[in-house]
Amino acid sequence: MTQPQAGTVAGRQVVQQLLMAHAPLRSDVAALRKGLEVLDAATTRAEDIEELLGGLTVADLTWQLKVGCQHFCAHLDAHHTIEDARMLPVMQHRFPELSGQIGRLRREHEEVKQMIVSIRADARQLNPKDERSVRVVLEQIVALADHLQAHLDFEERTLFPYFLRMDHDWHA
Repeated sequence: MTQPQAGTVAGRQVVQQLLMAHAPLRSDVAALRKGLEVLDAATTRAEDIEELLGGLTVADLTWQLKVGCQHFCAHLDAHHTIEDARMLPVMQHRFPELSGQIGRLRREHEEVKQMIVSIRADARQLNPKDERSVRVVLEQIVALADHLQAHLDFEERTLFPYFLRMDHDWHA
């Protein structure tokens, strides 16, 4: 989603802040997915690994993916925790008509939290010699990526029009 031209100054700032927070979530989950696809024995090509390693500071792909999964999951969990504790209560108070949508966002945050718990546990067990360990995490990341994309799209479609009407941001 691009920065809207309409709306209040404060509303446009809130939209921009969330777009900035959502962009790395989208790109990181895509990078994790690609890395796990490369590591997956069924799809690994030597040139794919060389290309992927060329951009890494630590050249062990498995280690990078273990750390990347842990970091991404922690970041995503923190992002949703902040939304649940700060942003959604403010939006619920200012715009009671969003009750159903906010309920859905909270439920989806809980679903993501459960997915994260599994991913973090299984990512610690990643082993390039164990095809199943790679496949399990890849399938989980694919499911998370699909779920997260739909969630972020819904959140942006639902909340951004309301943010654009606000005369001060949700932090105030």
